[in-house]
Amino acid sequence: MNLGFAKILDSVEKYSPALARKLAIKYLDLASPFNGHLKAKLKLWSPEQTKIQIKIHRSIKNHLGGIHAGALFTLGETCAGLLLLRSFDLKEHRLILKTVTVDYSKQARGDAYGSCKMTQTALKTFKKNLKGDEAFMVKLETEIKNANDDLLCVAKTQWQLKSWSQVKMK
Repeated sequence: MNLGFAKILDSVEKYSPALARKLAIKYLDLASPFNGHLKAKLKLWSPEQTKIQIKIHRSIKNHLGGIHAGALFTLGETCAGLLLLRSFDLKEHRLILKTVTVDYSKQARGDAYGSCKMTQTALKTFKKNLKGDEAFMVKLETEIKNANDDLLCVAKTQWQLKSWSQVKMK
């Protein structure tokens, strides 16, 4: 997320948190068009937690009539990514996904939501480690549940953060 847009969101959030969340998810859809197929709603976006809801619809269904595993994968990755976007200045650091594993436990037969949390202690540790010259890895877990709060899957993501000065551009 570019710095100018982040400042706009911060200003809007002071007056209307709901509008700020709508703008953030629309910006994500524009910046990363692949996410648009989820038709996601950002329900909570704080430095400690991100919660995103998806409603079941035709473009994310699988052959069994539930939510496709790939859509759940994308939901897990998006929750974690937005949490990091909220916490780190992307003008100073590059954020890139390195690995994802998803452990599926139940078929998603209806609407679902993903929730990713990060404690302030963990955030402080991450930011402290970013002050070095090396890239830093951040691991997050997103729990994805249905409307009854049954666990559908857990997406474990690992992100690389590093200073733009360390990024080799061709």
